[in-house]
Amino acid sequence: MKYMDGRGLNYSGAGSVSVRVGADRILITPSGAVKSAMTPGDIVLVNLEGDVLEGRRRPTPEVNLHLEIYRNYTRFKAVIYAYPVYASTLAVARQPLPP
Repeated sequence: MKYMDGRGLNYSGAGSVSVRVGADRILITPSGAVKSAMTPGDIVLVNLEGDVLEGRRRPTPEVNLHLEIYRNYTRFKAVIYAYPVYASTLAVARQPLPP
């Protein structure tokens, strides 16, 4: 998230990132976090049912989207849910992304 925010690849504090760390364990960004100021202690560990296993915060509201992807695509190791400014602008304008 810090990488994306630092390069303008994500709009404001929106979006979320998760990483599969086991067959049924996912590290995910927390709800309401300022992404550019996050620390490792902010990250939440959940299982594929969405139960919080470790962490002092709630997972992002997009947790169910992340989990559905992991349940259906076992080879996926990470999910990035972002709002890139220019791509979002083109989508709202119903314009295609340039090649």
